[in-house]
Amino acid sequence: MQFDASKATTSDWIIMGSAVVLFIFSFFGWLTFSSGLLGVSYSWGAWHEYWWIATVLGVAVGVVVAMRSLMGQALPQIKPMFLALGAGAGFLITLIALIENFATSYAGPGFGIWVCLIVSAAQTYFVWLWGQKQPGWTLPKLPGPANL
Repeated sequence: MQFDASKATTSDWIIMGSAVVLFIFSFFGWLTFSSGLLGVSYSWGAWHEYWWIATVLGVAVGVVVAMRSLMGQALPQIKPMFLALGAGAGFLITLIALIENFATSYAGPGFGIWVCLIVSAAQTYFVWLWGQKQPGWTLPKLPGPANL
């Protein structure tokens, strides 16, 4: 097992970078409450309720791509379709959390959930593009740059 950063493509770096961003912004406010009358402000990150699952899925996808591209690990038991489904599930959980945050009457969505929603959507797209280039890809092809 030899580390070689030159083997990673642009798509690999985007997927791995999105995993890092998802992890960092999981600690930012996903649900924020503030009261000017009382002078208090509270926020909850992604590690509240079931929202942590989205972060764990996004980071896991980034780790698997890093092991495949940077460390040269084949990992044949983890199919590209599983990575696309994991990234998509992370996006869907984040979207559900955002909708749930809008439904609360006492608080609203924080900055962190918006960043994680956008980044998880990008990660899902780039994992799908990455998966299209892998052998055994059976899902529909998405348009996008071929040289990523």
